[in-house]
Amino acid sequence: MSFISLMRDFTFKTLWVIGSEDSKKFLNRIVFELVGYDTNDFILGMNELGANNYKSLANRLDILLCSKDNLTKINVEINSEYKIIMVNKNDSYIYKLADEFYSGMESSDKYKQEIKVEQININGFLNREDKSVTIAHYVSRDLDNDLVRNGVKFHDVYLPNVKEMCYDGCDEIYKDLAMFMAKSYEEMTEYAKGNKERETVMKDLKRLGSDEEYVDLYDHDEFDAILLQSYKDDDRAEGLAEGRAESRAEGREEGRTEGRAEGHIEGKKEKELEIIDKLKSKGLTEEEIKDLLS
Repeated sequence: MSFISLMRDFTFKTLWVIGSEDSKKFLNRIVFELVGYDTNDFILGMNELGANNYKSLANRLDILLCSKDNLTKINVEINSEYKIIMVNKNDSYIYKLADEFYSGMESSDKYKQEIKVEQININGFLNREDKSVTIAHYVSRDLDNDLVRNGVKFHDVYLPNVKEMCYDGCDEIYKDLAMFMAKSYEEMTEYAKGNKERETVMKDLKRLGSDEEYVDLYDHDEFDAILLQSYKDDDRAEGLAEGRAESRAEGREEGRTEGRAEGHIEGKKEKELEIIDKLKSKGLTEEEIKDLLS
């Protein structure tokens, strides 16, 4: 039986759409604690079009939760490591979502309706400016008059602090969040015990870990993440930012070496096309993508 981590988009999407009822309650409880309203009837993006099996869920690019009236959208990002390029792109993506509400609707009454666009960042790292922060909420605020615009909001969770808090006992919401940091079912049991929803999540994850089709897609998703990481990071964020040609060359060579070691070199071109699609969905321009992959 394979260990299935909650720190993966694929896992979150699977539990939201086809998980047990108590697993859905678990995810809804976390979202509610962060955004402040019930999301029980929200759908996963365009799930009404049929994203209800393992393969279709694996191929969905985002965890995008939408209200039935389509006036509220919550984008969930699960970030294992701090990478400035993806943090910036994730933050800009939410404004793209807000813009999509009104695209082509200049003369529509849609402009008169109040919208909500929110982003939840579940981070496996500490806040860069204040390492003591566990949960942070951001809105657009006027610094002089303390006026707030509520259309777009961000909610950041810093899991290392959550895990630290749970060593000495913590509230239920922090035990929920600590489940994301577990590296094994044994560790997850410590957070799950005594709570029906968390225990059901563990059962669902074990069931998925025993399903060969799911594990194959889960492992493939992990390889995509590793390959994408090598492109965006080992070109090397500073190689991209500072334009160091020698750093880019080194990044490419390391990527080729790792690719051969993993036995995936023959499928490199196909993977590049998939990665290009994912990067475009996050708002990267053609020039940025070219720089990352060159």
